[in-house]
Amino acid sequence: MRISHKNKFIYVAVPKTGSLTIRKVLGKYSDIHSVSDKTSPYHWHTKASDLREHFIKKNWRWDDYFKFTFV
Repeated sequence: MRISHKNKFIYVAVPKTGSLTIRKVLGKYSDIHSVSDKTSPYHWHTKASDLREHFIKKNWRWDDYFKFTFV
């Protein structure tokens, strides 16, 4: 998972799809980096639906962001 408020993107990582490499590449463009703590809303493999709920709680505009993943 990576979030960039500046560039308005959200990368949702799917396990076993090279997500570590993608997270490393996106790291320099991201404001929020994922963590290993499974209870965190910023966990490596947070589901998009859970992340959307977090955005709502933070009053961030989910629909303003480009969301993507790789399968």
